[in-house]
Amino acid sequence: MAESKDREKDPDIHKMSVFVEKARKMGRMPLIAELDRSHPLAVEELEELVTEALTGVKGSRLSLEYKTVPHNSVKSLPLSSEEKRKNRYRNVLPNPDSAVRLSDTGVAGSQYINANYIHGYGDKEGQYIATQGPTANTLADFWRMVWEKDVSILVMTTSLVENGTQKCVKYWPGADDMDTVVYGNMVVRNNYEEATESYTTSYLSIYPQSPDGRETGEERDVYHFWHTAWCDFGVPRETGSTLRLREAVDAFRAPTSGPVLVHCR
Repeated sequence: MAESKDREKDPDIHKMSVFVEKARKMGRMPLIAELDRSHPLAVEELEELVTEALTGVKGSRLSLEYKTVPHNSVKSLPLSSEEKRKNRYRNVLPNPDSAVRLSDTGVAGSQYINANYIHGYGDKEGQYIATQGPTANTLADFWRMVWEKDVSILVMTTSLVENGTQKCVKYWPGADDMDTVVYGNMVVRNNYEEATESYTTSYLSIYPQSPDGRETGEERDVYHFWHTAWCDFGVPRETGSTLRLREAVDAFRAPTSGPVLVHCR
């Protein structure tokens, strides 16, 4: 009973109730309200249900339902000028409640990166890191994050360039002759690559070097999965490519490794 009263006081629940009531009067009841109780669905009913969900006078009923989903709009903390320069977009900022923090290198803004931890299955904390695609001035921070957070799997779901517009800086070396590139104090080597129709896997090795350029002796393997079939403002044409990528990621992920890092543009 107490829980029921709390729900009645919840402003979001109240807003949802008002929205549903308006939708009912307009004859455009959200699917989530109509199907609030789970029940078996016959295969022959699926096409009819999907068609009904995608039709409507002013936008689809599915879009109407989508508008009822609350936004994850947490107010961001004030950022310094150094931190602001590390964001690709001014309006896409990390949630301060789960933001990834880097070590302090003594440089202003060195602890900041546009990235958040995400819970995994069973609400396990820190199973994933969602971040923006690296920019020219965040390459060193990106690889420092990979090292400091013990990331061994990177999943990239964007093109480098699409329709003449750069979506992401190429932040890893090519596979020709085992190319090696230094990003800040992190050395990244591409051992080899394997390409399929929908994604490319790069087998990388990374290690930090001291300020004078000497190797520290510790090296780690990092697997980079690039989902080349995922375009901007869209989704892959078929689900098989994404499922195969997921299977590959699961196969390479060690139980003791750090979070899986995922980014788009």
